[in-house]
Amino acid sequence: ARQRRAGIAKDRLENEGREFHERVRQAYLTMAQAEPQRFVVLNGAQAFAALAEQILVTVRQRCGLKV
Repeated sequence: ARQRRAGIAKDRLENEGREFHERVRQAYLTMAQAEPQRFVVLNGAQAFAALAEQILVTVRQRCGLKV
């Protein structure tokens, strides 16, 4: 949306339909379920501050840092 307001054209991935993006999402969710040590699934619809905190906590935990 920001790019459209700035007059920047959509790229190839942005031009793909909802079905394409849903297939990509499902593929990542499948990988995350198969390899939970490699992937973290976060809710991107939550408030920015909450998401940022969740990312920070996860990175600290996975890197063995104090939370």
